[in-house]
Amino acid sequence: MALENTCVEHEESDEFQMVCHGCSKELMLRGLEPLEEGQCPVCGASFIVPHKYGNFMLQDVIDDDIVITTYAATDLKLQREVFVKLIDKDYIDINSDFSKGLSIPLNKGVATVYSSEFVEEGMLLVSESIKGKTLGQVLANGDHMTQENIINLIEKVANSLSFASANGVNHGNLTPSSIWVTKNSEIKVADFFLRTNLCSAASSPDKIAKAVDVRYASPTKLKHLINDEKSDLYSLGIIMYQLFTRVLPFPAQYYHEAIQERQSISVQNPQILNPNIPDDIAEMIVSLMVQDGTYNSFSEIISFFKNRAKLKKPSPKKSPKAKGKKLQNKKPSIKPKAAKKSVRPSIVGKPNRQLDKLRKSLLITRIVAIMIICFTAIMFMSRYFPNSSVGKASEQFLSLTVDKVMGKELPKAENK
Repeated sequence: MALENTCVEHEESDEFQMVCHGCSKELMLRGLEPLEEGQCPVCGASFIVPHKYGNFMLQDVIDDDIVITTYAATDLKLQREVFVKLIDKDYIDINSDFSKGLSIPLNKGVATVYSSEFVEEGMLLVSESIKGKTLGQVLANGDHMTQENIINLIEKVANSLSFASANGVNHGNLTPSSIWVTKNSEIKVADFFLRTNLCSAASSPDKIAKAVDVRYASPTKLKHLINDEKSDLYSLGIIMYQLFTRVLPFPAQYYHEAIQERQSISVQNPQILNPNIPDDIAEMIVSLMVQDGTYNSFSEIISFFKNRAKLKKPSPKKSPKAKGKKLQNKKPSIKPKAAKKSVRPSIVGKPNRQLDKLRKSLLITRIVAIMIICFTAIMFMSRYFPNSSVGKASEQFLSLTVDKVMGKELPKAENK
């Protein structure tokens, strides 16, 4: 439990004076061991008994194994939260060189180591405090991770390891417990070159198995204790296999069994356990765990992910962003079209009525013209051909028409 999550306050004195956050009552710590968890007798709030160790106030145990214990602590001089790693003296060689872990330049993907010193109990390393979980905790808790999350995580890990390798430092014992996922979903790789100094070719198999997690170690690491980039790539392949399948390809935890597994068992395609793994990712995992694999450096892993992103990147037409922009550009033209559709019936109806009126007027004009032509012809025949039958008929028609217009009636014919 980190400092801000504890429910007690402490004051530096000969004896720790602790006050409960729940009820503000002073807590009696007699009979309680350092870092032991207790409860307030008044309100029942839990607390951790801090332990002053040199310039550090240790507050909680983050990780603990036979070799290394990691504490959440406060640096009392600099007033900052840190991780304090205490390495058992039985695994410390006086000639061990821990300087490589300190020589990596600052990088957001690499946990910063502030200092190291020999102490009575062994070796003390102080590094930055990380808020989050290790991949080991994620796997142990059964937390769900999507394929895209795993791929994104592995890409960030490869970037961190590539950066360290470019500065002459290999990890040496890459495991899920050395990879942190922060609360901001960032990745930090810790413990560079830490366990590589805890054993040598002369070390017993039992000591090697305790110093190094053999489940993630490469065959060359197990046989010859070689710490190179190829060994870290192998470890990354096993971590990828476990993240995608939740199964370890080589689960043996003892040195000789681990070597025998590597020699007798071939790497199984992870798609057998998880058919949803993309083909290219499955090929990468297998390639990382074979002797003559495709990948020889983390820069090649980074190139793989970059090329994969380019191939997977949707075209501008299919891209959601491009599609959104396209729709935004079309909005001004869509609105007028919709407006036209809404008024179309009235616009179309009006020209139809006008056309009908025009047709009627043309018809009337034609009729009138025909009548005028006929009347003119009749007048012409009656005047210039009065003695002809057509002229006499025309004259008679004109007289009848004039009489009708004037309101006169023709005299009735007498009956003989």
